[in-house]
Amino acid sequence: MAAVPRLALLALPAVLAAGVLVASPPTAATAATAAAAAAVASPRALAAVVDEGQEPWVLHSEGSEAWVTRAGGRAAAFALPTGGVVSAFAGHTALWVAAATVPREGGRDLALWVGDEGEARALPPLPPRRAALRHDPLPLLAGGRLAGVAWLEGSALDTLAPWSARWDGEGWRDVVRVAPVGRGSQLALSGAVLGDGSWLLAWSAFDGEADEIVWSRRGAGARAQWSDPRPMPGGRGVPDVTPALRAEGRGAVLAWSRFDGGEYRLLLSRFLPGRSGGGAWSAPRWLAAPGTILPSWEGETLLFRDARSAAWVAASVRGETLAPRLALSGGPGERPLLLRRDGEWRLLPAREAARPR
Repeated sequence: MAAVPRLALLALPAVLAAGVLVASPPTAATAATAAAAAAVASPRALAAVVDEGQEPWVLHSEGSEAWVTRAGGRAAAFALPTGGVVSAFAGHTALWVAAATVPREGGRDLALWVGDEGEARALPPLPPRRAALRHDPLPLLAGGRLAGVAWLEGSALDTLAPWSARWDGEGWRDVVRVAPVGRGSQLALSGAVLGDGSWLLAWSAFDGEADEIVWSRRGAGARAQWSDPRPMPGGRGVPDVTPALRAEGRGAVLAWSRFDGGEYRLLLSRFLPGRSGGGAWSAPRWLAAPGTILPSWEGETLLFRDARSAAWVAASVRGETLAPRLALSGGPGERPLLLRRDGEWRLLPAREAARPR
C-alpha cells in the first residue's frame, strides 16, 4: 500500500498550507504559524452556494482583511488576526459563517464569524484546546442558524482526532471528542445537520493498512451523544479518501474516492437515519470514471477533479447518475468557485474570483 497516494492529505488544504506535515508538537506549531502567515499574503476567495435560485455568498480575504459579498448586497467586513487563514465558509439564505485557523499560544486555534449582508461579528473563542493544533473547522448550519462546529485537534498530523461543540446562540457548549486518536492520521472532515436535527460526520482515518471512511452520528438535543465511529461498507483494506457529505431529505448523501487497483474513483452512498444515533448506508456505487478525485458539494452540485482530463467538473447527481454541467482546466490545488455571472452558473478560478476590496 505504500505506493498508493494518500489523497486524504490533499483534502486538508488548511493543514497542508500551514505546513503541519511534521512529527513533533513544537515543530508542528512553529511550522504551522510560519507557513500560514505566508499563505495569507495573496488574495483568496471562497464561495458558499445556498441553492440554484439564489446568489452565493462570496468571501474574499487578503492579509488581515476579509469581507463577504453577495450580488446586489452590501459587503460585510471583518479583521483577521495576523497569520489567520480562512479555511471554511458556509451559508444559508440570510446567514453566513466563516471559520479560520489562527496562531494562539504556541499553536493554532480556531476563530469564527457570523454575518449577513452588511454586518459581521466575531463569535466567542472556543474553550481551551487540549493539544497544540486545531484544524479543518466545519461550521454546521441548521434551519438558517449556526448549530455548532466540528474540527480536528492534535499535537501533529498523525494524532488529529475529530471534536465538536454546540452553539446555543450565546456560547459554546458540549465540547466533546467525537473519536479517539487512531492508529494514524484522521483527515478530511465533512458533515451536515440532518432533517431531524441530528449531526452526521464523516472523515478519512488510517487503520494501519489503508485509509478508510468512518462516520459518527450525534442525536438531536442539547446533551445528545455521538455514536461509536463505524467504517463505511466495503472499504476494508482498500484506500477510501476525501469524503464529501451533505444533507438530503431525511438523510444524507456521501461522495468519496476509492482506489480501484489502478486509480482513485468516485463512489456514492446514501444514509437513512435510524434510532439512537444509528442508521444505514446504501451499498456504495461507482459514480464516475477512474481518475475522479477531491469531491465537494456546492449546494446540490458535486464539484470534483477529473485527473485524466486535468479539469474540474461541476455535475448534477440524480439518484446514482452523474450529469456533468461545467468543466474548467486546472491543477489539483486550484479548486475553482461555482458562481453566478450574468445570470448563469460558471466555474471560475479562485484567483479570478478574488478581487481587491
